Amino acid sequence: MRQLQEDWEWLRTHGVYVQSEAEHSVCGVPLVEPYIREEGFLFWLATEIARVQARKRKNLWLPEAVELGDEQLANLSAPQRDLVQQAYMRQIGQVSPSGLEHLYLHFYRRIWKRLLIQWNMYAQLAESCEIFLTRLSVMTRQEMGECAYYAALHSDPLSQNRAVKWYKAYLEQREDPAVYHNLSLIYLTRKQYQDALQVIRVSGHSHYCQSRLGHTVHATLRMMRAFVPLLGKRHLRKVKTW
Repeated sequence: MRQLQEDWEWLRTHGVYVQSEAEHSVCGVPLVEPYIREEGFLFWLATEIARVQARKRKNLWLPEAVELGDEQLANLSAPQRDLVQQAYMRQIGQVSPSGLEHLYLHFYRRIWKRLLIQWNMYAQLAESCEIFLTRLSVMTRQEMGECAYYAALHSDPLSQNRAVKWYKAYLEQREDPAVYHNLSLIYLTRKQYQDALQVIRVSGHSHYCQSRLGHTVHATLRMMRAFVPLLGKRHLRKVKTW
């Protein structure tokens, strides 16, 4: 605590923040506000890492904020990665939209997303991204597609449903042959043949169907038609309107 007080006093002395009176809130100089937020977030993250290990009695990992820099994060062990992700997600649903954007999303975009991809932690990436997409209007269409794509890499129902949800939202903004193709593959994997055929039919009626990916979609359709006789009467009834 004493060290923290000394650090804040040093910041005030050097004009990093101003405070008119003791009972008033601290106001950071605009130029350095991003740095204050980033450093403060790392202090908070270190605290949350300790909290998610509250029930453990040994082999605790208790990093300080200075040990959570970019280089250190890139070299985390598998158990440490899981702990950081747990800490990161612990209160993400309760934080204000402003805090979510300027702290959580900033950290996610700056380094955490890249590391999650590097570590093949796709389900965790999709879970984080979905919260941003649901609560923030600053998310891009590309990030929406990323959420769907990485969710689709997992076969569990939650991930597959998440992928379908965001692929559909993506297509509501603009047609894309790659997204039609990926969505149809999800339905095929889930044996939702009628839904798969419907997606392929819609994609075939768009002007994007002349692209290379459009031809890939139609190749999938031809493959499905070849297998229709093998599906049995039950599935034939489902696709007879095609």
